[in-house]
Amino acid sequence: MNILILSEYYPPHIGGLETFCANVAEGLASQGHNVRVVTIQLPSTKSYEEVNRVEVHRVKVPRMGERYWFSLLAIPVALRLVRDCDIVHTTTYTATFPAWLATRLGRKPCVVTVHELFLSLWNSLSGMNMFSALVHEVLERLTIALPFEKYVSVSKYTRNLLESAGVASEKCELIYNGVQTDIFNPEKFNILFNIGE
Repeated sequence: MNILILSEYYPPHIGGLETFCANVAEGLASQGHNVRVVTIQLPSTKSYEEVNRVEVHRVKVPRMGERYWFSLLAIPVALRLVRDCDIVHTTTYTATFPAWLATRLGRKPCVVTVHELFLSLWNSLSGMNMFSALVHEVLERLTIALPFEKYVSVSKYTRNLLESAGVASEKCELIYNGVQTDIFNPEKFNILFNIGE
């Protein structure tokens, strides 16, 4: 199977989303699938390289507001790569629009993983003024209103929010993010930090 993944960030950028996308991409590639990732080009990274059998296509974006620029500047790359894929996977937030547009024009199915939804809670986030909170809420609602074949939530809470925002329950799937117990092992943590003694 040929799989295209769109994600704002991907390693060597560090974070939960990046870890999730790399694990999905590399896990699928290790099972024999052809996996391509479209992501933001970070300073000192190549515009194209193969990493652990995954083709990584990086899009050059302005540094200021890079995530928002990615929504627009990833479209040409996504349109080119969607032709040869069987399915597209993306995550909220700013990678959803180029993924959705490419799949609609390329007539391919698209699955979106929704890690979180804030909806009316945007105004309670620290450091965000009322205007910014309103813009983010509207953009988030527009994002989840795009018609994807499946919406994967990583918690029951997020799935309930998706359904309350109008996504049909038959389009929602609940798949918890996996945890590598050799890394996140409470026994190792307790020994390392002498917790509980």
